[in-house]
Amino acid sequence: MKSLKLSVLAVIIAITAVSIANADGFTAKPPAKKIVTLTLQQAMQNPDLVIAIYQQIDPSFLLNNQVSYTKTVMFHNYLVRITGSHQEWLLFFRLKPNWE
Repeated sequence: MKSLKLSVLAVIIAITAVSIANADGFTAKPPAKKIVTLTLQQAMQNPDLVIAIYQQIDPSFLLNNQVSYTKTVMFHNYLVRITGSHQEWLLFFRLKPNWE
């Protein structure tokens, strides 16, 4: 009888451990984000990326008047770093097409 109780207790502990391991919030390591670095000229070659830039970046950063800027955009599960000079970013936001 004593061995039966120990066996049942071992099964309960094993089932609990398996269910905790399969829980959604219990992951060993989050997946690494893929990072891509592009120049603004390269980024402008992809129309979908251009739309993502306009949606995610506020042009008010240009008021800082630095020589160059690096901005980050989330695009198709990639973290895209876009680097451009002050003049390139100004031209980019002046040429914003009217999609709406």
